[in-house]
Parts: sequence; C-alpha cells; structure tokens
Amino acid sequence: MDEKDKISSENNQKEEQVFEFVSYDTKGFFKSLLLGVFIGLAVVIPGISGAAIAIMFKLYDKLIYAIGNITNQFKKCFKFLLPIIIGVVIGFVVGFFLIKLLLDYIPLSLICLFAGLMVGALPIVFSESKGDKWSKGKIALFIIGLLIPLIVGGIAVGLQAGSGFELAYGLSNSDVSDGIDPILISTFGEFPFWIYIIALPIGFVLGMTQVIPGLSATAFLMMIGYYKPIMASISLTYFKAYPQIFGFYAILLVGAILGFIIVSKILNKLFAWNRKLVYRLVIGLSIGSIIGMFINPDVFSIYYTLATNMVVDNVVNIRMIVDLALIIPLAIGGYFLSHSLVKMSEKKG
Repeated sequence: MDEKDKISSENNQKEEQVFEFVSYDTKGFFKSLLLGVFIGLAVVIPGISGAAIAIMFKLYDKLIYAIGNITNQFKKCFKFLLPIIIGVVIGFVVGFFLIKLLLDYIPLSLICLFAGLMVGALPIVFSESKGDKWSKGKIALFIIGLLIPLIVGGIAVGLQAGSGFELAYGLSNSDVSDGIDPILISTFGEFPFWIYIIALPIGFVLGMTQVIPGLSATAFLMMIGYYKPIMASISLTYFKAYPQIFGFYAILLVGAILGFIIVSKILNKLFAWNRKLVYRLVIGLSIGSIIGMFINPDVFSIYYTLATNMVVDNVVNIRMIVDLALIIPLAIGGYFLSHSLVKMSEKKG
C-alpha cells in the first residue's frame, strides 16, 4: 500500500469513528434535541453560535458529517438529524417572540448580552488550535477573518447613513403608517426584483454561520442592516399589505439550506486537509463578528436614537436610561453564562 492509499484508508477509518451510530437512547435523543433548540435560538439571537454549542455538546463532528453525507447515507444521517431538526423549530419559535419583545425595550443592553455570550464561548474556538504555533500564513488567515465582518458592517453603515437611521426603541403612533414599521418600507419598499436576488446569498451566509463555530446568523444580519427589518416583518398587518415577503422568506430559506449543506461538505474536506489552519480563519471571523455587532446599521440606529431622543421637551426617556443601566450587568452575565457552560463541557470531556 503506497502513502496516498494509506492516508485515504486512515481518513476513512477516522470518518467511521466520527460517525459511529447506535440507536438513540432517551438521554442521547434529548441531548440532540437540546442542541437543536440552541441552534434554533442561534438563528434568532446574536451571541449564540450553533456550531460552538455543537462542539460543547461533543456532537459537532457528527453534525458536520451527517449534513455533508445526507445524500449518500440518507437513512443513517436523517435519523441522527431528526431530533436536532425538531429542536431547531422549538428554539426558533421561542427565541423569535422573546427577542422581538425585548428589542423594543432594551436593544443596546440586549446586544451587549449577546456580545458577552459570544466572548464567553470563544475558548471553544481557540481550543481547536491549542498547542499549534502561529506562522505568517496563519496570522494572515486570522487577519482576513477578523476584517471581513468589520468591512461588511462598515460598508452597510455607510450605505445606510445616506438615508438616516430609524428609531430603535419601539414605535409611537407617529412612527407607523397603517400599523407598518417604516423600516420595512425603507428596506423592502414595493419589493423590486433585486430584493429577491439578494435573498439567496443572504440565506446562504445564514446557513453557513450555523456550521462555522463562533459565527452568529443574526450578528451577520445586523452587520448588513437586515436583522431589525426581518424581525419587524413578522406581522399579520404586514403580511396582508405585502404578501410578497413570503417570496423573500422562501428564497432566504433555500439559500440557508444550500449554505448549510455546501459549507458542511467543504468543511469536511478542509478539516481533513488541515483542521488547525482552517481554525485560524474561524478565530478571526469569530472575533470580528463580536466587534461587528457594534458596527452595523441596526446598532447605529440605537446610537442615533440615544443621541437625539434621550431628553425630549425636558423629559428624560426612562426606557433608554434603563437600557443603558443594564449594559454592563447583562454583558458580564452573558459572558459568565456561556463561559460556565464551556467549563462544564471541558470537565465532562
């Protein structure tokens, strides 16, 4: 057996070890279900990385393998993914309504909570490169990963600045037209054809964030200024006035599924090639995403509102004062919550 065949044989054996399946017992089923709940929350809540949680649950390699091989080992892979899919639906529904409510009242402190969660979970990403020395190539990959979210967020802020920033703290009667948030009109308008075109790549990146550790789907949406509009679009009033939004949702979903599957396959190949090198890029993306949560159109609308509406007619906005007061407690709480989960995971081995 030559060297190439030997490496191929070793990789095949490794794959079999990664994806050894037995029938789910009750504990295993609920473990995968809980992972799915966290992934569902990650779709809605910036600060939770579904992939990082999968690593914490010791299921990341199996998850990537199952998604990457769903077409050629459907029965085995689907059986593993089923409780995760159920959990995703539960997590998404619960997270969506909770976050939609809180964003109207404490948007800035909520974002700081999300950032704290992401910072606390960083050791999961760093652990994959533990003991591996930095080279020029690895430093370059790290810097590229770090800059991508910052550049995307900066460009989005620049584009949004031309039309101004919408109010961030709920809606008053003067802020709405026929019960529709004005940010929906400024974002989607009458649904020109290009809205549907950009839905596909946006969805693709959303799917990608769920398999790359440290990345958050909603952190990405915030960077490009689509987080608040998509959240606000879930409204019966808006559905009736603009049913075209369902076409946008559908294309977004197709893009997310494609991103989820295609990137899983690519990661399978890249990890087999050089796992530690790839994680240098992932570390950069993770840190850049945290910083990028504070450099995007959605959060700049919060800054703008704080600067212009903290005091109106000599009356202090109590809601904004409460939001500012909660920034540090929630950021610290988010950090310690996710960091504690990481430490518990490490102890369990």
